[in-house]
Order: sequence, then C-alpha cells, then structure tokens
Amino acid sequence: MKIQCWGSNNYGQLGVTAGSSRITPVNSAVKHPLTISAGSEFLCITTAELATWCRGRNKFSQLANGSYVAKFRFQKIVTALPLDVLSTVSAGTSHACAIASTSPAMWCWGLGAQGQLGDGGSGSTGKRPYGTAVWPNGVRMKAIGTDDSARIVAAGDIACDANRRSIYGSGPEGFQCGDAATASLITSLNPQAVLALGDLQYEGASLSDLQANYDLSWGLLRSITYPVRGNHEYLTPGANGYTQYFGAMSPSYWTTDAGGWRIIAVDSWCQGQLFDGCSATSPQTLWLQSELLRARTENRCAAVIMHHPLVSSGNFGTPTTQYLWQSSVAGGADLVLTAHDHIYERFAPLDATGAPAENGVPLFISGLGGATVHTIGEPVPGSQFRTNTNHGVLSLTLTPRSFEWGFVSALDSSVLDQGSAPCVP
Repeated sequence: MKIQCWGSNNYGQLGVTAGSSRITPVNSAVKHPLTISAGSEFLCITTAELATWCRGRNKFSQLANGSYVAKFRFQKIVTALPLDVLSTVSAGTSHACAIASTSPAMWCWGLGAQGQLGDGGSGSTGKRPYGTAVWPNGVRMKAIGTDDSARIVAAGDIACDANRRSIYGSGPEGFQCGDAATASLITSLNPQAVLALGDLQYEGASLSDLQANYDLSWGLLRSITYPVRGNHEYLTPGANGYTQYFGAMSPSYWTTDAGGWRIIAVDSWCQGQLFDGCSATSPQTLWLQSELLRARTENRCAAVIMHHPLVSSGNFGTPTTQYLWQSSVAGGADLVLTAHDHIYERFAPLDATGAPAENGVPLFISGLGGATVHTIGEPVPGSQFRTNTNHGVLSLTLTPRSFEWGFVSALDSSVLDQGSAPCVP
C-alpha cells in the first residue's frame, strides 16, 4: 500500500530528501496504513500492526527519537512505559498524541510549553524528546477489601535521597530518615491497601530518584499502594517521574471503594497549576463535588485524601486548598486525610473555614512517613492530638457506617492515638 503527500518539503515530511515543495503527490510505500495525521511540517501514521510512525520536522522532538534532527524516513514511536502498543494518533502543530490500544493511557511527544502534552508542563525547553504518558483523571481504581470492611494504612512525606540519608542516617526516630522503618511497620500491619499521601520522594521525585530510594522501601508495597501527588512530585516538571513510576496508578485525581466507603483522591498541587487548578470552578473541584454527590446517592460514606491540609499546628497549613476543603465539607465528606506537614495531628470536625464545628469533617495529618520531622507550634483550634517524636503511620479500618483509627509508631509499634467514629451517608 502507499500514502500520498504533497506541499512543503522543507524537512522531508513528504518522505523524500528535504527540498522544494511538490504540487503533485509523492508516493510512500507503507505496509498496512490505517490512519494519517499531519502537523506543521511533520506527519504521523498508524498501521494495522498498531505501530505509530512519524517523519519530517523534529525541532521540538516531533519524532520522539531523542534527537532534534529532521528525518524523511519514518521513525517508530516507542513508549517508555508498558502501555502495550499505540493505535490512533493525532498531530497538533508541533506535538502529537496516540492512544494506547489496551490501556486507558495516551502517549504524547513534541512541544509542550503550553501544556499540550497533558503532563502539567514540560520544563523550560517545553520539549519531551521521547514522550510522556498521560493517564486519564477521574478513573475508578481497583476496590480495596470488601464492601463490609477494609484495612488501610496512610502516610505521606516519605523517602530521603542519598544525601539526606548520609546526613541524618536511617531509623524510626523523627530526626532520621524513616522510610525503611515505616515500610517495615506497614508490612507487619498487613493492610489491604496503602494510601501514599504525596511528597513520596525528596527532594524531587524524578524517576531515577524514585527508583534509587523510594523503591527500596515503600516500593516493596507498590502492589497495594494508592498514591496521591504532592508538591515535591512537581519539582520534576509535570510530575513526570511519578507518572512513569506509578503508571496506571498515577492520575491526578481518582476514586476507589473500600469497606463500603468511597475514597476520593485529589491533587492539592493541582497539576502544577496551584491557583487555577484548585479554583472553585476548576475541573478537579467540580469533579470532587460530583463524586461526593455520587457517594451520597449510592449511600456510601466518603473519605477525601490529598497532600495538603487546610490547617495545621505545624508550619504548613495550606490556604490554597480552601475550595477543595469547602467542597469536601459541603459535599458531606466523613473524613479528610492529608500529609505535607511532617507531623501527625488529628482534628475534631471542622467547618468550611477550618473552625471546629459539630457538623464539620474530621481532619488527619499523617506526614511521618519517613522524611525528617517538622516542628509543632501552639495548637490551632480543633487540634486534639499531635506528635512528631518518631515516624509512624495512620492505620484505618473502614466499615459501612464507621471508621476506626490508630497512629502506630515505627519505633516500637505502639499505638499513640486511637479511636472510632460513626459516619452517616
């Protein structure tokens, strides 16, 4: 079979050596072509073998081959993730995206300076020389436990890099790097799922950093981990290291069911768009509201999880989460889990402003997953328990009309704070 192209040929996009324009079609032999999509001076095709190929201009990595040199011969697009194979492709002016054939992901490459690649931004150059995976938001993850009960562990602010580890050492005490200690503790608790509440790798969460550090401790729990994004994930542009590491578990916001509850995860760093992405009318905020309504319609209690707390007795209460918090309260959430401040703190139910209120929502900060601890100041209104002495994790048991909690120390597995509370869908 063949395809025919004509017009400008400054970069060999017609399939012959770069040169003058052609007003008559130039034939290219292609085995089993299915679709074709032309950008600005480059084009991409898919074939019946579900392969994707591009040729032409490559100034912005439109050919995803690691170079910026134009090619008149087709270059095969290869993903860096287990996305199976790429099928349908669509080219923009200087970028392209293709749909994976058997997973919900897309693979995008080329110029992304204005967010065209869907990964929240592509760094100062705006280019992805090999491409980036884009996992759809708002998806439903695999359920945890049963409809009657689920055992979960939650913590954030987790793995040190080699430099921090050489300075602080490793161990369960708060001044040490405690990710190995908390990972061992979680293994002993034998939960059905781990909620990793953001800032999973310090200082930035590049793929190489995650593989060299986080993967050696909490990575052993990866098969049961449900992660959310924090601000440190975005020190790697677009949280690209995070998406490469977690793959299908890496959407910015998602839901799952656990013990008769609906767990709703949101991105409180808002895909790197801190203000617009967390505004009252942002897609994520509106989605959160709709998911809380859905939980109520299905007669389920609901827990919202995100990295940043609205208030804290530490130094890192985060007012930019106000619309996510207000939506959680207005939507009738029964529990909010956060991290960010490297402390553990439990609050009485709080209203939409963060003030104590009987009809509010309980807030937990579980930020002692392994990164060195933060200081705790004067208790803010509503704070009922605080600690930062040793690393530890929040253990939860969810049942359809209640939840039990316990904060477990990584030093000696003692339970420092525990209780239970009803929930009413």
